[in-house]
Amino acid sequence: MNQKVLKTLEYYKILEQLANYAACNDTKKRIQNLMPITDITEINYLQETTKDALNRLYKSNTISFTGLHNINGSLKRLSIGGSLNTTELLQISFLLEVAK
Repeated sequence: MNQKVLKTLEYYKILEQLANYAACNDTKKRIQNLMPITDITEINYLQETTKDALNRLYKSNTISFTGLHNINGSLKRLSIGGSLNTTELLQISFLLEVAK
């Protein structure tokens, strides 16, 4: 995408504001690396996904992302045959509760 267009639209300022709402640092980093999508099929798919998520939010009236943790390290440890400690198990439990 043309950098001049992104600057004119203040795209990076918008991303910075969005990142301030992120629950964890990994999410903030992902937001800061977002680029606009130009493929219409992908855009339509993502809009449909967003609509479904919003419908879920409106039906339940309460969604909390409290307890969201990055469990990549724990998953890697499991994949090489390691075991998890109590804190890691609780973090996975919290993440699954948020995902539910």
